[in-house]
Amino acid sequence: MNSAVAQSSSSARSVLTSVYNERLNQIFNNGYDANHDDMHRNAELLYAAVTYLLAAIQPDVADHIVQTYWPFELEYFKPSVIPQKMLTVAAAFVVAEIERINRLEDAQNDTAVMSSTVD
Repeated sequence: MNSAVAQSSSSARSVLTSVYNERLNQIFNNGYDANHDDMHRNAELLYAAVTYLLAAIQPDVADHIVQTYWPFELEYFKPSVIPQKMLTVAAAFVVAEIERINRLEDAQNDTAVMSSTVD
């Protein structure tokens, strides 16, 4: 492996670790576990991610972005002056939505399997 690839791989691993740690923070410190996330069926988790993404790249209009896209009470929006932190939080919201969709699909598949064994 050449040094550029190794450096990129190390950097990606660091970023993904940060996203993973933020997701754990959402779950264990903020209580945003599977039961909580499963209540958000109208793309709220993705709107939260979009809010953090846009606020990170356009901090001068962050107030307007939050008013437009943030799906939760304003007190739960925790901006940072560090764009990487905002992007990490956004990525963790995307992970939460992917997890939610996976659980929904698993439940639907389990129901289909159970239904086919009853027939």
